[in-house]
Amino acid sequence: AGTDSAPAWSPDGRRIAFVSKRGDDEVAALYVMPMDGGEAEKLLELPFAVASPKWMPDGRSIVVSTTVIPELAGAWAKADLAAMKKEIKRRKDSKMTARVTEHRQYRYFDRWLTDNLANRLLRVDVSTRALVDLTPGTDRLFQLSGEFTFDLSPDGHWIALSLNTSPPPYRGFHNSDVVLVPTDGSGAQRNLTGDNAGSDTAPVFAPDGKSILYTRRTTAYGNGESGKLWRHDLASGRTTPVTAAIDLSIDEVAFSGDGRTLWVIAEDRGVVPVFQLSADGSGLKALHREGTASALRAKAERIVFLNDTTNRPNELFVLDPVTGGARQLTHFNDEAVARLDLGRVEEYTFVGANQDKIQGWLVFPPGFDPAKRYPLVQLMHGGPHTMNRNSWSYRWNTHCFAAPGYVVTWVNRHGSTGFGEKFAQSILN
Repeated sequence: AGTDSAPAWSPDGRRIAFVSKRGDDEVAALYVMPMDGGEAEKLLELPFAVASPKWMPDGRSIVVSTTVIPELAGAWAKADLAAMKKEIKRRKDSKMTARVTEHRQYRYFDRWLTDNLANRLLRVDVSTRALVDLTPGTDRLFQLSGEFTFDLSPDGHWIALSLNTSPPPYRGFHNSDVVLVPTDGSGAQRNLTGDNAGSDTAPVFAPDGKSILYTRRTTAYGNGESGKLWRHDLASGRTTPVTAAIDLSIDEVAFSGDGRTLWVIAEDRGVVPVFQLSADGSGLKALHREGTASALRAKAERIVFLNDTTNRPNELFVLDPVTGGARQLTHFNDEAVARLDLGRVEEYTFVGANQDKIQGWLVFPPGFDPAKRYPLVQLMHGGPHTMNRNSWSYRWNTHCFAAPGYVVTWVNRHGSTGFGEKFAQSILN
């Protein structure tokens, strides 16, 4: 069985597009599954994995992202794809391990960045499977992380893409901009945020298609600056701040159907709530504060999101925008978690440097006896600008440290995000 991911409903709700590596697939391919029964059909397999499918509004084609060896892409004909696969195999089988680059950054965590790869957005016709390269001139990865962050306009005419626009050899810091890409295949691109030296990311079209919201930082390097929500008006070209007065760093945003209300996700004192505010940035209020919210989606006033806590992996929740209450929709992990002996988790605060209130988490071992003495494990987060969240972790799960009989403390020390920009930047220099 393969791993299925990135599901996307067709506009008529009768099909789901998704990516999966099944059977003889060498990499993840694009599949479409009818909802009235029948098997999923493979629509597209490329030399590199397909990712992040989004349907065009007419339901006749799907936009996907992929990776490419730019000098071999050609017209995406069979011969071009065969040549690319041949070169991929040659590189994989090569016994040469030396790598040469002039680029400032040559590795990202566990991946080399020295293979001269680029990302592309493609439009694939569902009936004919014909391909149209929407970003034919792109000669680089959209992001060094390998992420694909883009949104399709309501009329299907435009894509707002978060793209690293720094010129090679990337001597300075990488600058992500919001770039407007037409879906007609002309390849023309318009940089909407070229005036900003910092990163502009996570673009989202307004429901009327007339403006784009995105997250902006003005500094060209990571320094604990909060990401603020900005709006770009497509007709006038004017860019204005939306959350300049709000001391939160915006991670995700979704529109109400009429475009008047925004729901956003942002770190806030050890948790990651769902907030509501007006489209002009006023009237901020937290709707759901427990644990960590992510993957926010809104459709016809229905708001759904993932939520996890230190004692529970992600489940799907639905939010009532009127009452602000959240209801858990899924219980996929109940049985697995019930088999675990998890200790108690408590939040605590104390006065630290500059008389600031410091927040942290205590995780106790199973069967903790307050009458006994226990060894203490002090976990430190990296970043340095990140936050210890009330969240389930598959990488640094605090219960794994507590289970052998330790009391674990996880402190959001100075420099942590989620406690205001001043607090995050208090450790600079």
